[in-house]
Amino acid sequence: SNLEAELAVYQKEKGTLEAIEKNLREEGDRLRRQITASEESLRQSNESNEMLKTKIAKQSSARDAVMTSAMKEKKHFEERIAKLEATHSEKEKSLSDQISKLQKELNDLQNELED
Repeated sequence: SNLEAELAVYQKEKGTLEAIEKNLREEGDRLRRQITASEESLRQSNESNEMLKTKIAKQSSARDAVMTSAMKEKKHFEERIAKLEATHSEKEKSLSDQISKLQKELNDLQNELED
């Protein structure tokens, strides 16, 4: 009778331990699945970050190329403007000299007519 009671306690404890063991296995499996999902999410996030870094680098490079081109264009136009201003200034001086010369000739002719 005492042995039967001990056997019953043993079987009850064994059942409890098996239930605990089963719960622990299920919890371990659930945690492994969760870790795997987290690792996959992290991997995808890293891939996405790398793609964004690449895209940003390409955009930055393209922007730099556009800026370089724009600066060259600006310099080119500034040089052309400077040349045009110099040419304009030379033409203005030449015209001014011609006007002065013609005015002097006109004055000389008027003086001759008056004499």
